[in-house]
Amino acid sequence: MLAAVPAGAVWSQLGWIRRALAQGEGAFREQLQESRDIAGELANYVREVEARVDDTNAAELRARDYRVDDINGAELRERDYRGRHDLASAASDLSQEQLHAHVREDFVQVADAMVVRAVPLIPPPRDIVRVSTLRLPVGDSCPPVGEVMWDILFDALGLLDEREFFMEALRAVSGTTERVERINDSLNEGRWEEAIDGFFDLREFLLDGGTIILLVRMLEERLARRFLRAVAFRLVPFVGTGYAIVAFGLAVHRHRDRLFCPH
Repeated sequence: MLAAVPAGAVWSQLGWIRRALAQGEGAFREQLQESRDIAGELANYVREVEARVDDTNAAELRARDYRVDDINGAELRERDYRGRHDLASAASDLSQEQLHAHVREDFVQVADAMVVRAVPLIPPPRDIVRVSTLRLPVGDSCPPVGEVMWDILFDALGLLDEREFFMEALRAVSGTTERVERINDSLNEGRWEEAIDGFFDLREFLLDGGTIILLVRMLEERLARRFLRAVAFRLVPFVGTGYAIVAFGLAVHRHRDRLFCPH
Protein backbone atom coordinates (compact mmCIF):
# COMPACT_ATOMS: atom_id res chain seq x y z
CA MET A 1 0.00 0.00 0.00
CA LEU A 2 1.38 3.40 -1.00
CA ALA A 3 2.20 5.75 1.81
CA ALA A 4 0.21 8.97 1.92
CA VAL A 5 2.06 12.06 0.83
CA PRO A 6 1.92 14.79 3.47
CA ALA A 7 -0.18 17.77 2.39
CA GLY A 8 2.67 20.10 3.28
CA ALA A 9 4.96 18.32 0.85
CA VAL A 10 2.42 18.66 -1.96
CA TRP A 11 2.01 22.41 -1.36
CA SER A 12 5.76 22.78 -1.17
CA GLN A 13 6.16 21.09 -4.55
CA LEU A 14 3.42 23.23 -6.09
CA GLY A 15 5.06 26.33 -4.68
CA TRP A 16 8.39 25.36 -6.20
CA ILE A 17 6.75 24.76 -9.60
CA ARG A 18 4.99 28.14 -9.46
CA ARG A 19 8.24 29.90 -8.57
CA ALA A 20 10.08 28.13 -11.38
CA LEU A 21 7.40 29.11 -13.88
CA ALA A 22 7.44 32.71 -12.68
CA GLN A 23 11.24 32.84 -12.95
CA GLY A 24 11.05 31.37 -16.46
CA GLU A 25 8.55 34.01 -17.58
CA GLY A 26 10.57 36.74 -15.91
CA ALA A 27 13.72 35.66 -17.74
CA PHE A 28 11.78 35.52 -21.00
CA ARG A 29 10.39 39.05 -20.51
CA GLU A 30 13.90 40.39 -19.94
CA GLN A 31 15.28 38.60 -22.99
CA LEU A 32 12.30 39.72 -25.07
CA GLN A 33 13.04 43.36 -24.30
CA GLU A 34 16.72 42.87 -25.12
CA SER A 35 15.82 41.10 -28.37
CA ARG A 36 13.46 43.91 -29.34
CA ASP A 37 16.22 46.43 -28.68
CA ILE A 38 18.68 44.49 -30.85
CA ALA A 39 16.14 44.07 -33.66
CA GLY A 40 15.30 47.78 -33.55
CA GLU A 41 18.94 48.84 -33.63
CA LEU A 42 19.83 46.53 -36.53
CA ALA A 43 16.71 47.46 -38.50
CA ASN A 44 17.48 51.16 -38.05
CA TYR A 45 20.95 50.57 -39.46
CA VAL A 46 19.52 48.79 -42.52
CA ARG A 47 16.99 51.58 -43.05
CA GLU A 48 19.78 54.17 -42.83
CA VAL A 49 21.61 52.26 -45.56
CA GLU A 50 18.44 52.23 -47.65
CA ALA A 51 17.94 55.97 -47.14
CA ARG A 52 21.27 56.67 -48.88
CA VAL A 53 19.84 55.51 -52.18
CA ASP A 54 19.80 58.48 -54.58
CA ASP A 55 18.03 58.96 -57.89
CA THR A 56 20.90 57.60 -59.95
CA ASN A 57 21.64 54.75 -62.31
CA ALA A 58 22.29 51.21 -61.14
CA ALA A 59 26.02 51.21 -61.97
CA GLU A 60 26.67 54.27 -59.80
CA LEU A 61 24.42 52.93 -57.05
CA ARG A 62 26.40 49.71 -56.85
CA ALA A 63 29.65 51.51 -56.16
CA ARG A 64 28.49 54.33 -53.96
CA ASP A 65 25.29 53.99 -52.00
CA TYR A 66 24.61 50.46 -50.73
CA ARG A 67 26.68 49.93 -47.61
CA VAL A 68 25.88 46.42 -46.41
CA ASP A 69 29.16 44.85 -47.48
CA ASP A 70 31.16 41.73 -46.58
CA ILE A 71 32.42 43.20 -43.30
CA ASN A 72 29.35 44.79 -41.75
CA GLY A 73 27.18 42.11 -43.38
CA ALA A 74 28.99 39.53 -41.25
CA GLU A 75 28.42 41.63 -38.13
CA LEU A 76 24.73 42.05 -38.93
CA ARG A 77 24.48 38.31 -39.48
CA GLU A 78 26.04 37.47 -36.11
CA ARG A 79 24.05 39.98 -34.05
CA ASP A 80 20.84 38.94 -35.81
CA TYR A 81 21.56 35.31 -34.96
CA ARG A 82 22.38 36.00 -31.30
CA GLY A 83 19.28 38.13 -30.80
CA ARG A 84 16.98 35.48 -32.23
CA HIS A 85 18.77 32.47 -30.72
CA ASP A 86 18.89 33.92 -27.20
CA LEU A 87 15.17 34.67 -27.23
CA ALA A 88 14.41 31.17 -28.53
CA SER A 89 16.52 29.74 -25.69
CA ALA A 90 14.64 31.82 -23.11
CA ALA A 91 11.34 30.60 -24.60
CA SER A 92 12.24 26.93 -24.61
CA ASP A 93 10.78 26.17 -21.16
CA LEU A 94 7.54 28.09 -21.70
CA SER A 95 4.31 26.69 -23.10
CA GLN A 96 2.69 28.06 -26.24
CA GLU A 97 -0.04 29.51 -24.03
CA GLN A 98 2.50 31.34 -21.89
CA LEU A 99 4.28 32.66 -24.99
CA HIS A 100 1.02 33.80 -26.56
CA ALA A 101 0.55 36.24 -23.67
CA HIS A 102 3.66 38.12 -24.88
CA VAL A 103 2.63 38.47 -28.54
CA ARG A 104 2.37 42.03 -29.85
CA GLU A 105 -1.20 43.24 -30.18
CA ASP A 106 -0.86 43.87 -33.92
CA PHE A 107 0.20 40.26 -34.52
CA VAL A 108 -2.26 38.37 -32.29
CA GLN A 109 -4.17 37.05 -35.31
CA VAL A 110 -0.92 35.85 -36.85
CA ALA A 111 -0.06 34.01 -33.63
CA ASP A 112 -3.54 32.48 -33.57
CA ALA A 113 -3.04 31.24 -37.14
CA MET A 114 0.23 29.62 -36.04
CA VAL A 115 -1.42 27.89 -33.08
CA VAL A 116 -4.24 26.52 -35.25
CA ARG A 117 -1.68 25.05 -37.68
CA ALA A 118 0.61 23.72 -34.95
CA VAL A 119 3.43 26.10 -35.95
CA PRO A 120 5.54 26.93 -32.86
CA LEU A 121 5.25 30.60 -31.93
CA ILE A 122 9.02 30.63 -31.41
CA PRO A 123 11.14 27.88 -33.00
CA PRO A 124 13.40 25.81 -30.72
CA PRO A 125 16.90 27.29 -30.44
CA ARG A 126 18.44 24.38 -32.38
CA ASP A 127 16.41 25.47 -35.42
CA ILE A 128 17.62 29.10 -35.35
CA VAL A 129 20.39 29.40 -37.93
CA ARG A 130 22.62 32.17 -39.20
CA VAL A 131 21.52 33.97 -42.35
CA SER A 132 23.77 33.33 -45.35
CA THR A 133 25.85 36.28 -46.56
CA LEU A 134 27.25 34.43 -49.60
CA ARG A 135 26.96 36.73 -52.61
CA LEU A 136 25.33 35.17 -55.66
CA PRO A 137 27.00 35.35 -59.08
CA VAL A 138 25.44 37.36 -61.89
CA GLY A 139 25.58 34.59 -64.48
CA ASP A 140 26.03 35.03 -68.23
CA SER A 141 23.88 38.18 -68.44
CA CYS A 142 22.25 40.71 -66.14
CA PRO A 143 18.82 39.52 -65.00
CA PRO A 144 15.86 41.95 -65.11
CA VAL A 145 15.89 44.15 -62.00
CA GLY A 146 12.23 43.39 -61.29
CA GLU A 147 12.97 39.65 -61.17
CA VAL A 148 15.89 40.21 -58.79
CA MET A 149 13.65 42.25 -56.48
CA TRP A 150 11.17 39.37 -56.28
CA ASP A 151 14.08 37.00 -55.58
CA ILE A 152 15.24 39.27 -52.74
CA LEU A 153 11.74 39.50 -51.28
CA PHE A 154 11.29 35.74 -50.96
CA ASP A 155 14.93 34.83 -50.36
CA ALA A 156 14.83 37.02 -47.24
CA LEU A 157 12.09 34.78 -45.87
CA GLY A 158 13.74 31.54 -46.98
CA LEU A 159 10.99 30.91 -49.54
CA LEU A 160 12.91 31.41 -52.78
CA ASP A 161 12.59 27.79 -53.95
CA GLU A 162 8.79 28.11 -54.13
CA ARG A 163 8.68 31.75 -55.13
CA GLU A 164 6.11 31.32 -57.89
CA PHE A 165 3.49 29.80 -55.56
CA PHE A 166 3.88 32.62 -53.04
CA MET A 167 3.90 35.28 -55.75
CA GLU A 168 0.63 33.97 -57.15
CA ALA A 169 -1.01 34.09 -53.73
CA LEU A 170 0.45 37.51 -52.90
CA ARG A 171 -0.86 39.00 -56.16
CA ALA A 172 -4.35 37.92 -55.11
CA VAL A 173 -4.11 40.06 -51.94
CA SER A 174 -5.74 43.46 -52.40
CA GLY A 175 -3.14 46.21 -52.66
CA THR A 176 -0.36 44.07 -54.14
CA THR A 177 -1.06 44.58 -57.85
CA GLU A 178 -0.98 48.37 -57.58
CA ARG A 179 2.34 48.29 -55.75
CA VAL A 180 3.91 45.90 -58.26
CA GLU A 181 2.69 47.98 -61.20
CA ARG A 182 4.21 51.15 -59.70
CA ILE A 183 7.55 49.36 -59.26
CA ASN A 184 7.49 48.03 -62.84
CA ASP A 185 6.58 51.45 -64.28
CA SER A 186 9.46 53.05 -62.36
CA LEU A 187 11.90 50.40 -63.58
CA ASN A 188 10.76 50.71 -67.18
CA GLU A 189 11.28 54.49 -67.06
CA GLY A 190 14.61 54.29 -65.24
CA ARG A 191 13.38 55.96 -62.05
CA TRP A 192 15.57 53.92 -59.71
CA GLU A 193 14.80 55.74 -56.47
CA GLU A 194 11.05 55.36 -56.99
CA ALA A 195 11.45 51.68 -57.89
CA ILE A 196 13.51 50.91 -54.80
CA ASP A 197 11.18 52.93 -52.56
CA GLY A 198 8.31 50.96 -54.06
CA PHE A 199 10.13 47.72 -53.26
CA PHE A 200 10.59 48.79 -49.65
CA ASP A 201 6.90 49.69 -49.50
CA LEU A 202 6.00 46.23 -50.85
CA ARG A 203 8.20 44.68 -48.17
CA GLU A 204 6.44 46.60 -45.38
CA PHE A 205 3.08 45.64 -46.88
CA LEU A 206 4.05 41.96 -46.94
CA LEU A 207 5.13 42.06 -43.28
CA ASP A 208 1.94 43.76 -42.06
CA GLY A 209 -0.10 41.51 -39.77
CA GLY A 210 -3.24 41.96 -41.87
CA THR A 211 -1.42 41.06 -45.09
CA ILE A 212 0.10 37.97 -43.47
CA ILE A 213 -3.36 36.73 -42.49
CA LEU A 214 -4.80 37.40 -45.96
CA LEU A 215 -1.87 35.63 -47.61
CA VAL A 216 -2.21 32.62 -45.30
CA ARG A 217 -5.86 32.33 -46.36
CA MET A 218 -4.84 32.36 -50.04
CA LEU A 219 -2.28 29.58 -49.64
CA GLU A 220 -2.84 25.85 -49.46
CA GLU A 221 -2.18 24.46 -45.98
CA ARG A 222 1.36 23.22 -46.64
CA LEU A 223 2.45 26.58 -47.99
CA ALA A 224 0.52 28.47 -45.29
CA ARG A 225 2.43 26.57 -42.60
CA ARG A 226 5.72 27.19 -44.37
CA PHE A 227 5.02 30.91 -44.64
CA LEU A 228 4.06 31.12 -40.96
CA ARG A 229 7.23 29.26 -39.98
CA ALA A 230 9.22 31.84 -41.95
CA VAL A 231 7.46 34.59 -39.99
CA ALA A 232 8.16 32.75 -36.74
CA PHE A 233 11.88 32.39 -37.54
CA ARG A 234 12.03 36.20 -37.72
CA LEU A 235 10.17 36.42 -34.37
CA VAL A 236 7.69 38.83 -35.98
CA PRO A 237 4.80 38.22 -33.53
CA PHE A 238 7.08 39.14 -30.60
CA VAL A 239 9.50 41.79 -31.84
CA GLY A 240 7.72 43.17 -34.90
CA THR A 241 9.48 43.46 -38.25
CA GLY A 242 13.01 44.28 -37.03
CA TYR A 243 14.72 40.95 -37.73
CA ALA A 244 12.77 40.61 -40.99
CA ILE A 245 14.15 44.00 -42.11
CA VAL A 246 17.66 42.72 -41.33
CA ALA A 247 16.94 39.61 -43.41
CA PHE A 248 15.95 41.80 -46.34
CA GLY A 249 19.09 43.90 -45.95
CA LEU A 250 21.25 40.77 -46.03
CA ALA A 251 19.26 39.40 -48.98
CA VAL A 252 20.03 42.60 -50.92
CA HIS A 253 23.70 42.02 -50.02
CA ARG A 254 23.52 38.46 -51.36
CA HIS A 255 21.87 39.60 -54.60
CA ARG A 256 23.67 42.94 -54.92
CA ASP A 257 25.80 41.96 -57.94
CA ARG A 258 22.64 40.78 -59.72
CA LEU A 259 20.61 43.83 -58.62
CA PHE A 260 23.20 46.48 -59.43
CA CYS A 261 24.49 44.79 -62.59
CA PRO A 262 24.80 47.48 -65.34
CA HIS A 263 21.77 47.13 -67.59
